[in-house]
Amino acid sequence: MEIGATIYKKLKDRPSQLKVVRLLFEHGLCVKSNKVYCGDIEISATALASAAEVDRRVIPSTIESIVKDPKLSVIFKSLRPTANFKEAAKILGWHVISVRISKTRDRPGVLATVMRLISDASINIKQVIVEDVEEDTKTAFIITDAPLPGRMYADIMDKEIVDAITIH
Repeated sequence: MEIGATIYKKLKDRPSQLKVVRLLFEHGLCVKSNKVYCGDIEISATALASAAEVDRRVIPSTIESIVKDPKLSVIFKSLRPTANFKEAAKILGWHVISVRISKTRDRPGVLATVMRLISDASINIKQVIVEDVEEDTKTAFIITDAPLPGRMYADIMDKEIVDAITIH
């Protein structure tokens, strides 16, 4: 996962700290009171270091870099974890499709158009998660309470707003 240009500029000379920051972003982990949290659960430096594949001593230095910088501090205090039902959807009786959108097709309204087609078919959308938000190609996982009618895939592709649709 790429990180914002602002953060990259501040930490570009510290690759181990960038690895930790990517992990924090990927999981919505926040930094407050010089500690890292997943929601209200404190995450140990050892666990973070293991997950980020860095030396344990990198964690306190990363937290210090974040806390000392007013902009980074606000960003990392604001992060929150989000439940992603993509893997559990089938067990819950829900359905998952992924929509891949390249940089050349990415513009305001792309997801809104897909959502409108789904809602016009009277299908309830349970969740939408967009991954790789700063990459050239983004993937939106759309979880619904019913399968999409077969023709809808063609209707979406006919609009030439997405690159691919996958049924999971």
